[in-house]
This record gives sequence, C-alpha cells and structure tokens, in this order.
Amino acid sequence: MQPIVKATVGERDSSGDSLDPFVAGGTSFQDILEKIWDQFSFHVKGRAVKSDGAWAVEPAAIDSWSKFMVFKVKKHIIDSSKSDEDWNAWLQSMHDKTVTLLIYDYGVGLGRKQDRQAFQKDCILPVETDRAGAAAEVTLREVVGRLQDLWGATYTGKAVVWR
Repeated sequence: MQPIVKATVGERDSSGDSLDPFVAGGTSFQDILEKIWDQFSFHVKGRAVKSDGAWAVEPAAIDSWSKFMVFKVKKHIIDSSKSDEDWNAWLQSMHDKTVTLLIYDYGVGLGRKQDRQAFQKDCILPVETDRAGAAAEVTLREVVGRLQDLWGATYTGKAVVWR
C-alpha cells in the first residue's frame, strides 16, 4: 500500500505527505488493520469533532480507525462500513494491486482548509500570541501552572526549571 498523510479530506493527494510503501500480511483484515494501525497511528494526532458549533479533540483509537484512515483504489474511495467477511473478500481481490491509504492527522471530519483553520484556532493554537506569532508569556505561564499542578508532587524545582 502507498500511505499518504493529509490535513483535510478536500486536499489533493499530491499535496499530502507521501510515505514509504508498506506491505502488511495477515490471515484476516483485522490482523492487517492492527499492523497498519501500529505502523501509522503516530501520524494521527486526535479526532477533530464539531459539536454545537464548537470544535474539540477526541483521542484516537483503533476501534475508530475509519475516522482517520481511508483506503483508495485508483480514484475510488473504499466504503469503510463493510463487514469482516466483506473486508476479507476485498483483501483477496486486492492481492496483487497497490492500494492507497489516506491518513488524516485530525480525522475525516475536516473536509476543507477553512474547517482545519477554525479547528486549529479553537483547539491547537495558543489563545494569546506575541508579534511573531509564538505563544505569549501569559500562555506559557498557564501551561507551567498546569504542569506544576499535575506533576508538582513528583518533581520539584525552581520556577526556571518549569519553563
């Protein structure tokens, strides 16, 4: 298979990050899926979900692989709602063919570039930035405070260590 990491569903395949070809073998689709997930899941950062007009990030899990990865043969997207038997039959039919695996870093919920920008603004980018666009001192202090709350009992050090 030829894996490609993409930012949005609408992005051209040629604009994505093409990875080295990967060959996975197994006795069933589930076996192969586990190998694919082990190999490429680190490209998945979480699932972008929009609820009541607000974006949120959900953790990635192999159970919801179809929300992050899509198989494509030539120009045809493969329906991910197949049964196990249908997946196994599909695997046999693709035995000698190259399949493209599209991997979406924040899931298939981001269809357009504008969706990704809105999601990043709400969930990823710092609230306050300096003139260069880096996280402002206030934002850094908030992160340090959260780290100290979480790890303060385990690690000790002067304020400069936490920065």
